[in-house]
Amino acid sequence: WAERQMGLTRLQRKPSEYLKENAHWGFFEDRIGIKLRHEIGVERIMWSTDFPHIVTRWPNSLETLDAQTTGVPDDEKRKMVADNAIRFFHLDHIVTSA
Repeated sequence: WAERQMGLTRLQRKPSEYLKENAHWGFFEDRIGIKLRHEIGVERIMWSTDFPHIVTRWPNSLETLDAQTTGVPDDEKRKMVADNAIRFFHLDHIVTSA
């Protein structure tokens, strides 16, 4: 509708396709987002603690993370908790494999 209403160029693909390639999503407490991780793209999700904001779960961040990711395979959890941020922020040169 935007191209008709505002004279914008029509998109060649669905907006969701652009989001899957160009956006990253952060969470610190979003069980539904975790359940939809395959729709969103596991490679596009990054966990955060939101520290030092007062709405953070710190000092119980790890317990909250474990509760949010119950049933998530370890490789997917590692992507969301570490690997995606390492790739996005180009930190691979300072991070060693565990």
